[in-house]
Amino acid sequence: MKIIRKLLDSVKSEKGQTIIEYALVVVLISLILIGFFLSADLETGLGNVGTKVSEAISGD
Repeated sequence: MKIIRKLLDSVKSEKGQTIIEYALVVVLISLILIGFFLSADLETGLGNVGTKVSEAISGD
């Protein structure tokens, strides 16, 4: 319970607000980067599948 109280007290102070703002910025940037890497990886994977399907159909 003491930990929760300390967290709540730090949120009430400006120092706590600053820490939370920085944490939210870090989380947002992390989510953007994760989304970028997943979409790039997915695009590459789908491109490879498309190429293999085309090769299988054409008989190469």
